[in-house]
Amino acid sequence: HTTPKLIAETKAAGILTDADIQGFSKLGTPARDHIWTRAVCHTIRERKPSLVLFHPLNVDAVHHRYGPQTPAGYTAVAYADTLVREVVNAVEDAGILDRTTFLIVSDHGFMAIPKLLQPNVVLRQEGMLTVEGTQVATARAQVIPEGGIGMVYLTVPGNAEEDRKKVIELFRDREGIAAIITPEEFANHGLPHPKDYSQMADLILVAKDGYGIGASATGDNFVIQSEATLGTHGFLSTNPRMNATFIASGAGIRQAATIEMIENIDISPTIAHLLGVDLKSVDGKVVQQALRPAEAK
Repeated sequence: HTTPKLIAETKAAGILTDADIQGFSKLGTPARDHIWTRAVCHTIRERKPSLVLFHPLNVDAVHHRYGPQTPAGYTAVAYADTLVREVVNAVEDAGILDRTTFLIVSDHGFMAIPKLLQPNVVLRQEGMLTVEGTQVATARAQVIPEGGIGMVYLTVPGNAEEDRKKVIELFRDREGIAAIITPEEFANHGLPHPKDYSQMADLILVAKDGYGIGASATGDNFVIQSEATLGTHGFLSTNPRMNATFIASGAGIRQAATIEMIENIDISPTIAHLLGVDLKSVDGKVVQQALRPAEAK
């Protein structure tokens, strides 16, 4: 979140112009990342902040559009590397390199999805939902996609058990469906039971590797070729392709070490520990194995 004072500073320094601000929403993600990088580097040089959270978006956007491990995907990662280099240069220019820790993290992995599943088409064909134009008008059952899984909502309480059985029957053993998870299994995946959390789905469809789940209820086919989106995340966290990134370097960090798998919820306690702050009542823990012995506690 950019404060008016910081906007004024970056404009005065020639980092931002009125045209940049007014047309920002129309820019592509590489251009946005470029502007964000210039702004964060200026802030580092001028303010020497204790904590900077910097989130370029181009890698995610390109991996969704073209898929991971593609020429476009690798180019996006290379571009992100140049942005990191600019941030490191800014830290060095600010004279705080020897007391700065760099963490490069992500919230998920990515998977190529050459095929897309359209479960709402099946529900429409079975009379469990209706559409007006391209929008769902009414639904006894509807699937809300989350990338590699689909959250199934049963909306008529009096028919919920009957509809649950029908949905399971409709999608069991279909192409691209790896599993159908029932509420009794939700806790195994860190998910709440719908009786405890009203916004939770009643069932979860899990796509096989190489398949994503879409929202459309129009058309005739359950399985189609992916076009606008060739990569996605949102699969179960137990899928190894969803493993995220954790790279640490700088002050307080062990050199040339490989650590074991960590949880994403461990990152904030680790940052707090390096800042000398003790976070209370958090689920994560400090990643001690990444720290130099003098920093670990």
